Amino acid sequence: MVAVLFAVTFNVHARSWRINNNANRKAHFSDINDAMRSNEVQDGDTLYLDPGCNLTTQQDVTKQVTIIGTGYFLPNENYLATISGTINLKASGIRLSGVCMTYRTCLYAPNIVLERCRTSWIRGFTNSQYAIIRECYNLFISGYGKTSQESANWTIENCFIYASHGNSHTIYDLYKATLINNYIVSISSNYCFNNLSSCVLSNNIIMNTSNANRLFNACSEMQCNNNVMSCAETAATDMPNNLFLNSTQEQTLFTLDGTNDQRYELKEDSPAKGAANDGGDCGPSGGEFPYVCSGFPFGIPQIKSNHDAWSALPTDVFPSGHTITLNGAVVTFGSPDDTANSWTWHTNNQGLIPTQVPSADGTLATIIKTFSSEAPFDPLPTHGCFFKIEPTTIGTFTIGGIVAVGGNQPVVFASALKDAPTTITAVNLQPYNSAVKSWSYNVDANHVYYFFELAYPNYLTGYRFTVQSLSFAERTVSNSPKDGQVTITQQVTLQNK
Repeated sequence: MVAVLFAVTFNVHARSWRINNNANRKAHFSDINDAMRSNEVQDGDTLYLDPGCNLTTQQDVTKQVTIIGTGYFLPNENYLATISGTINLKASGIRLSGVCMTYRTCLYAPNIVLERCRTSWIRGFTNSQYAIIRECYNLFISGYGKTSQESANWTIENCFIYASHGNSHTIYDLYKATLINNYIVSISSNYCFNNLSSCVLSNNIIMNTSNANRLFNACSEMQCNNNVMSCAETAATDMPNNLFLNSTQEQTLFTLDGTNDQRYELKEDSPAKGAANDGGDCGPSGGEFPYVCSGFPFGIPQIKSNHDAWSALPTDVFPSGHTITLNGAVVTFGSPDDTANSWTWHTNNQGLIPTQVPSADGTLATIIKTFSSEAPFDPLPTHGCFFKIEPTTIGTFTIGGIVAVGGNQPVVFASALKDAPTTITAVNLQPYNSAVKSWSYNVDANHVYYFFELAYPNYLTGYRFTVQSLSFAERTVSNSPKDGQVTITQQVTLQNK
């Protein structure tokens, strides 16, 4: 099941690992702790949290790795990857992107980066200097003390720090922190800031929705400029270069249209517009790193609705010619003229498996065992297992599945002009690799495309490809790879366990 695509350029020297506590998904590791215990996982590696996994126990990250999740506030929560136990970050230079963490996130090392993550409580301990918290959705953030070098020099930018219950101050115990373009909120008698010193605050929106004046407590030597604050000006006489609303009403600033983080788009007449020190907007949508709703990790196309992705279910039974309509493409399973082939659920593979392999007429004599990657190209299959992809816009198409175990058959992706859909113009031939679990291709509306795995000699109904998911993500033309170029995605395994 793939809801969100993780596109990374194929690099034989890179090491990427999948994490999933669902044994049926056959990931490299069941959780992060398992990966940290492995000698194969080294500093600089990347761990991908599979869609749908939920790590409920404490996770200790002891190597300098990057951990990439699926984002948060997703249209379909079945695609959400979650860490619901405490996560302890214990190595310098750890980076988390798009990770949803619903309990404590504890920092025990310097130079840690959290970007586009959802967190409950970020807490700094000894030796946690120079953390970067960017484009995140948080409840509380705390360091190790008002004058402590142990958690000094944090940068917090373009975040929502929204203390949605009254158990704590929103941000506290920080020293020499820089806070830029955030929305910082308390909804109770607790303060937005407590026990801070020598911090810089610029271009933030700072609001207490219970008591407009309860923003700062026990804070000293603060540099506050070009912030929009809920308090009255008389409550902040030592902070003259700011905008004071004297209001607890969020609707003064935001549209409040939508759910979760979508609600906080600035109104056209919002006083936060143009109030930043560079003439831009205050709050998470301004500045150098504008907040991205739902925390989609960097470089990953964004799924916009449930219909951008399809996942196989145990109840699915598809005849040949069945179509799946995604937002941006129509995918046809085989040919409607093929009455001998169908797709049914395979429990061990957790996907749909066809009756027959690709062929020209549904017989063993015409199974397609080879295919040329250069002109003149071989004829396309008309029977058995193949997929026809007809995009309606430019985007990235991904198919997730399992190649036939032990078959050693390559995977074919062929393109043809839309006006001549059976005349091949290009072929991308991928060697057999049982570790690869999904394939992504850049496509456009001027072409049609065909995906299939070659047949194993002498087998019409054996060594068949299992399809688990289909997805499509729109993309822009600029800086896009050439159409038909393969992109190895989140499910790709670059190294076996």
